[in-house]
Amino acid sequence: MSIIFTENAEKAIENIFKNPQHGGKTGMRVGFVDGGCQGKSYLMEFSDKSEEDHTLLIANKIPVYISPLSLKELSGTTIDYSDQSEEKGFIFKNPNAEKTCGCGGSYK
Repeated sequence: MSIIFTENAEKAIENIFKNPQHGGKTGMRVGFVDGGCQGKSYLMEFSDKSEEDHTLLIANKIPVYISPLSLKELSGTTIDYSDQSEEKGFIFKNPNAEKTCGCGGSYK
C-alpha cells in the first residue's frame, strides 16, 4: 500500500513549507473526510505530529502522515500538483474511486 507524490506535488509541498505563513507545522496529514458531491472528499492539512497508528510517508523530505483507513482507501493514489488556473492545487488520482466529481476533489 502506498501513495505516490509526483515531482510537481513534492515541489509544491516543499514551497509551502518554505513559506512562514503555513503556521510552523512540520508535516502534512493526507486522507479523506465524509462529504462532497460524491460522498468523500480528499484532505490535506498541516500537521506537526502523527497519531500512534498513522503511517509516515516522506515527500521531498516533508513528513506526511496517513491513517490506516485512509491508506487503505487511497492506496495506489497519485497526488499531483497543477498551477494551471483551471486546476490549480493538488490533484488526487485514486484508482479505487468508483466515481469522481468534475473538480476531482470528491469521490465515491
